[in-house]
Amino acid sequence: RLPLYPPNIMIDTGVFVIDESCKGDRLDPSLISYYHSLSNLFNTNPDDVDLEMASNRGVYDAAPYLYRLCVNRQGSLALEKMIGACSPYHCRLFTSRAIQFLLPFCVDRCASHVIEAILKRSDTIMGTADDRGDNDDDHDDGEIGSMSDFVRDMAMTMTPHIIDLFMNTASTHVARRLITLLSSRFPGVLCSWARQIIWQGGDQVPITEPQQHLVSMACHPQGSASLQALITTLTASHDNAHLIHHLQLSLWSTYPELLPLAQDRSASHLVQSIVANVSDQVFFALFSRSFLGHLLALSTGISSNHVLQTLLSSIRDAAQSQLCINELLPSCQHLLDTNRPGVVLALIDLSNRYQSQQSAVVRQIYKSVGIVDPSSDPSLARVLLDRYGDIGSRMIQSLVAMTDNQIIISSFMSSGSQWIIDQSHHKSFSHAVDAVLRSPRVSTKMIRTIIKDVSGSGALVNMAMNVSGSYCLETLYGKADLSSKEIIVNELADHQRQLAANRYGAVILGKLKIGDYKKKGAKEWVQNEERGARTTKAFEEIVKEESEQDKLLGKLGVGNGEIEKKKKVKRAKKGDDDDDDGAEMETIHDQDAERQMETIWRDESRKRKSNGTMVKKEKKSEKKKKTGQKPNEIGDTGDVEIKGKHIPRDVNNVLNAIKAVRKTKKSRKG
Repeated sequence: RLPLYPPNIMIDTGVFVIDESCKGDRLDPSLISYYHSLSNLFNTNPDDVDLEMASNRGVYDAAPYLYRLCVNRQGSLALEKMIGACSPYHCRLFTSRAIQFLLPFCVDRCASHVIEAILKRSDTIMGTADDRGDNDDDHDDGEIGSMSDFVRDMAMTMTPHIIDLFMNTASTHVARRLITLLSSRFPGVLCSWARQIIWQGGDQVPITEPQQHLVSMACHPQGSASLQALITTLTASHDNAHLIHHLQLSLWSTYPELLPLAQDRSASHLVQSIVANVSDQVFFALFSRSFLGHLLALSTGISSNHVLQTLLSSIRDAAQSQLCINELLPSCQHLLDTNRPGVVLALIDLSNRYQSQQSAVVRQIYKSVGIVDPSSDPSLARVLLDRYGDIGSRMIQSLVAMTDNQIIISSFMSSGSQWIIDQSHHKSFSHAVDAVLRSPRVSTKMIRTIIKDVSGSGALVNMAMNVSGSYCLETLYGKADLSSKEIIVNELADHQRQLAANRYGAVILGKLKIGDYKKKGAKEWVQNEERGARTTKAFEEIVKEESEQDKLLGKLGVGNGEIEKKKKVKRAKKGDDDDDDGAEMETIHDQDAERQMETIWRDESRKRKSNGTMVKKEKKSEKKKKTGQKPNEIGDTGDVEIKGKHIPRDVNNVLNAIKAVRKTKKSRKG
């Protein structure tokens, strides 16, 4: 058995010093060259089948020089690659040796990468057949523990020193990777870390004032990032909400204590993480105690304005949104003038999410950009895009999503067809164009005007070959009527070869079926489009009927799965004499509910039926009689006969058959 050196580690304020006698043999140049060659082997032949064998040998032979190899740049690089390629047994063997030097390795800039490689590999081993505590048949190295035990031991070893490890540049990456690994397997260890950070291993007394060690940790770049990872993981479990609350109280409780943290470049990110992840009850107290009345002051800081944006996006109810809008809305112009459009965007999103004062928000936006009368000055869309760029595009998308969006859509459409097409080529502005074109308020007539204005100028072809414009062209095509679609297809067909050579143009050719248009001709293409439109409409009617049926079930107080659930309960209780009466009563109530539902459903269906549907069916039957086709004959339509039943192949006939079967089933239920 190879010798393992018990470390003699001296710990002093985060500096882990190991005794010289425990570091093992010194490295000679030939050994460094050997591991350097192994490292180059992974670069030159990454798919070589012998890499696992070479990795196993390299990992096994590293035992006498383990410490010095890990802290050496070339050695750590080679070991990092070999850990990822060696067998699970050799990975566990190496881990069992490296864990004795865990703390010095974590804070070393080279050895920390080796520990990260072990954690990355352990994620694929833990929970599998290879995660076991026995030894390999080819080696006699004693009992090797399981990888799960090693990971848990590593986390417990780090717990007393977790504050120092969180704030160290090298060990913070190890800690964050370990947080991800522990979240699903050993969440209790993370709770121990949180308690150690808050109370520093002392008694868990109530927090009444900010803790200076946590404030310093929050303002440290690595400490803040590690705490954010810990908070995000703890949020997944509701049982840990009190720990996040204690962590927040350890940092601030009132606005004067919050302001320095919100203005700090590192601590502001931690404040954002806490605000977004606390429970509703804690958020309400936090909102009223630390933020309400100070929103405008937070909006002025370079870092604190991002805290305010996170707060606005985390508002939990309409009452809180109303308070935020009342406080910030009068200062919209000041926010835009001081280069804080992100806060205004968060305010618009908040108003849109809870439908709070939408008209007032839109009026204030017009006033803030200098537009007095929107009816005579429809330049809002241009102003938002020209002045505020990407955020202006997101403002337009949020304004379009509002209930009363006629003003912003009119402003956008009045800017001219060529201007709209030009904006569709922009990576960010194209999202605003797409949102406006998809709006139900944009009529087919508006789409037709845009297409006619730009047709023949090559604008449609340029859109098809642009990464952003191609998506907007698809939206235009989907909202256009048949004549406008034909204009698009005709123009693109003339440049088919040019489009086929372009990555995005080739996709448009396939989606719009330009090849079918050229091969089959315009007439057949029009027929196919009309048939596709009828099919889409028929499916929309089916979906609409389903939603209407759900509404009726809601009126009756019957859920979609309630009847089937009760039937399953009855079947499960079948044979139990004590429960037979209850099952029969449930069946009776189910039948009454079904009959009542079917009565209302038939009444609603009769109201929707029109006389034109019956006339259409009579004309069809008269046409069949004139042609002399028998009901059981196979016509020229490509229909088939299966087991004596006439099956239509035409899509429209299939959809009508689906409707008929559905109605028959509904009528039979009662």
